[in-house]
Amino acid sequence: MVQKRQRWQRTYSKLVLLVLLGGLLAGLTAGTLGQAQSTAPWPPEVQQWARQVVEQLSVGIRETVFALPAADLGEIQQRAQRVLNVLVGKQSPDYQTKAGDPLGADGIGVQAYLERLRNAIEPRAQSNDRLRPALFALNILQAYHREALDHIKEILRVNEEGPARRNLNQLLAFLVAARGSSEDPLSEGGARALLIYLGGK
Repeated sequence: MVQKRQRWQRTYSKLVLLVLLGGLLAGLTAGTLGQAQSTAPWPPEVQQWARQVVEQLSVGIRETVFALPAADLGEIQQRAQRVLNVLVGKQSPDYQTKAGDPLGADGIGVQAYLERLRNAIEPRAQSNDRLRPALFALNILQAYHREALDHIKEILRVNEEGPARRNLNQLLAFLVAARGSSEDPLSEGGARALLIYLGGK
């Protein structure tokens, strides 16, 4: 019981820290956001990659919610693998064709979009301080993504329903954090905040 409580506390602490970092990002950049967008507009394809991250995370969230009332461990793990497919895409060795894709999954995967975004954002942000907020937002988003992957892999590894359900709840929390809020995205971070920093909507 103590170990279970400690694991949850570590997960909660990570989530709180990342949310606080997202809030710090919003506070530091609120005054310069419009200027950054107007002086160095991002190509439409970069904005579209961020939109796809938001959409694919929404697909993963929906599939995770469907797993919450699952009847047994087998169904939880099947749903978790489908979420993993959404996150890693068909090019990943972790993708399993047998599990299938949830409705709305594009097969490319959140991971591939994040790699494209880093390749586009990092070089420009390193040479232009006004573009650093986008890089910072991407770093936080990728941290959420890694935590989500870790919880999925733990769900697929365990042999008991209880630990699987606990990891499922934590998975949902990190996926929601990764997508970000629709009402106040800049204060919470996530893919929606990144999209705004890139000048998208």
